[in-house]
Amino acid sequence: MGIFVAEIWKKSKIRREDLMIFITAGHREFDRLTERADIIAGQTDTKVVMQIGKEPGYFPKNADHFNFLSRKESDDYFEEASLIISHCSIGALLRAQKHCKSIIMVPRDPIYKEVIDDHQIGFAKMLSAQKNNQGVYLLFDIDKLKDTISQALQNDKGFYLQSFGERDRLVNTLRSFVLGLEKHT
Repeated sequence: MGIFVAEIWKKSKIRREDLMIFITAGHREFDRLTERADIIAGQTDTKVVMQIGKEPGYFPKNADHFNFLSRKESDDYFEEASLIISHCSIGALLRAQKHCKSIIMVPRDPIYKEVIDDHQIGFAKMLSAQKNNQGVYLLFDIDKLKDTISQALQNDKGFYLQSFGERDRLVNTLRSFVLGLEKHT
């Protein structure tokens, strides 16, 4: 890490001890995200909690972690968190919106054998083309996770839709994406 980035990191809000970052991998492990987030957790005073999936290959050393949480437990962490980091799923996106939380979405990639196809990358690209996704950060390069966390915490406005029109556009976009997936199966 360059000296300039290190200085910004030291001065950023991410070092505040009253913050909590909740990372959710969903049902499947997402070791690439878990490992990178664990390294970052070791460099901050911010509390980091991870839900790491059923059969992870990597176990965090610097963060509290669980293989799986009930829906209620997970909702409690969504509510408590200052920031959500997740695999790129419709469910995580909608839950972040429900709790008005900013979310960093990292698509699993078939190149790393994290999924069997590129549907999460497609979903992330579709979301990145949408306007007014305030509080939604799409991260295609895991090496930029630390900078994206700092950016999200500094902007810290949460993910919300400003009007029913925006809500309807998001719902229609999600519907189109899901129907497009169904055509290919």
